[in-house]
Amino acid sequence: MRVLVRCRFNESEELLDVAVGDGRKSFKWLGLVAAQRFVALAKPEGRRRHREIRKNNDFRYTNARLLPSRVLTEGNPFCHPDNLLCNEVADGDEVTVLLTDKMAVDGEYKVLQDIKRANEHELHIKAAAIAHEKAMQMKKLIRVQLFSPDKIIAAFDTDWAKIDNPVSQPIDKVVGSPSEQQRIRDMLRENYLSISELFKSYSSAGSGARTDDMDFMEFSVFMYDSKIFPASKSREVIERMFQECCNNGLGRGTNATTGMKLHEFFLALIKMALLKYQVAGAGDVKSYHMGPTAEGGRRAETAQDAVKWLLEEFVTPMLSGLQVKRALERDDILALLFDHHDNMRAVFDKYGKSGSAAAAAAAAASANGASSSDATGSGSGGAMSALNEESLDISGFGMILEDARLLGGKSKSEDELTIKEARQAFAGAQHALCGEDEMQALSSSNSLGPKSPRGDQSQGGSQDQMSYAEFLEGVARVAMLKWEDPTIPLFNKMQWALESVGALAAGGPSHEPHN
Repeated sequence: MRVLVRCRFNESEELLDVAVGDGRKSFKWLGLVAAQRFVALAKPEGRRRHREIRKNNDFRYTNARLLPSRVLTEGNPFCHPDNLLCNEVADGDEVTVLLTDKMAVDGEYKVLQDIKRANEHELHIKAAAIAHEKAMQMKKLIRVQLFSPDKIIAAFDTDWAKIDNPVSQPIDKVVGSPSEQQRIRDMLRENYLSISELFKSYSSAGSGARTDDMDFMEFSVFMYDSKIFPASKSREVIERMFQECCNNGLGRGTNATTGMKLHEFFLALIKMALLKYQVAGAGDVKSYHMGPTAEGGRRAETAQDAVKWLLEEFVTPMLSGLQVKRALERDDILALLFDHHDNMRAVFDKYGKSGSAAAAAAAAASANGASSSDATGSGSGGAMSALNEESLDISGFGMILEDARLLGGKSKSEDELTIKEARQAFAGAQHALCGEDEMQALSSSNSLGPKSPRGDQSQGGSQDQMSYAEFLEGVARVAMLKWEDPTIPLFNKMQWALESVGALAAGGPSHEPHN
């Protein structure tokens, strides 16, 4: 079977005789064959080289490529590219192929493309609206975990007032100029949340889930990890800095049962900055006699510069939890949490415990025939209180990570999650700021019950228990700590962690987590 193919490009036209076999070839094939033969017909005139020919700027005399834009017959103005030749043409029929040097989207193709783009845009708008609605619902559920500027400012002012104490005056012993103190205060306020995250991370390194103070061992871990000072000089700095900064500068032993508070950690950072960059006239820091801290090390002219450099070079690179806090403001992340909410809540209830005195009292009252309102003193509100007090302790959180196969790993290079990192995720998810934690601990110090060596109540408390909202943030922090590769999007990390933990609602993970 043969067909005549009339090829047209601009004002050029050629009639070709093409063998098509039994005709079970597509019009797309015919168009491509015709385009190739049309270009091949352009040959140099005489014996001159092909590259010397530019006859009338004819496109065929260049090495560019032509493509078929449309194939038509006498009775069909548009032959579908996938249709077979034998269905529309017979032996000896003529077919016209229109050629083009660019794939311009016009005519019916442009209409189809516009419709496709409009549909994609509409779907994108609908998906964004759905994600936003999910995010709004999720924000109501985890609102205590979200940023609160007023709360941050109030907590910082409380902590700063402790190191600007008019009696002990610890800040005056380090920075004498009031104007310098004010500039440092503004800088620390701006970085308060970041430093609080760092403090919570290291204060939980050896204390289970406590984040309200940092003992000597935990402070030592921070100093060695930060590499602010050379290892040969760190020991002297660690001991003296811990002793001098604790108890508002009055000193505290390295083996004390209570550790360094957040405001004392601020004071320690200021001292480290002045010592690291050798600020002239830096108060009681002069007694350290450290000498040059590093070959070619910088010297700061002001205390403000020293603190700024310390935060930029050593503190900020150590932060990871703050990325989770910022991610919880994104609609896509909140929508992801919403999609996994049912499974996550089921896992939380499965591994958690109510621990509610109201629930226990209600059960006892029910056994004795008394009403729940007599037991709780709040009628139906007692049941709601018991529901709200559902909690998860550090051991339950660890069991979840272990059962979900998130804890551990084959090697550090394969996304290992250590027990220490799991404790840090648990502690970092505590929604209260460190200054507020301390005030809560002080307010409960008169309550009855045995005390632990760190001063917290052994029978529970906000520092030892995790709410559902904190549980969600804790899983997000686990995702950041397990998959540390910065090239992996945070959304993917959280999705992997939520899928692994959520699978426990149905009895266990169906596959190994991503490595």
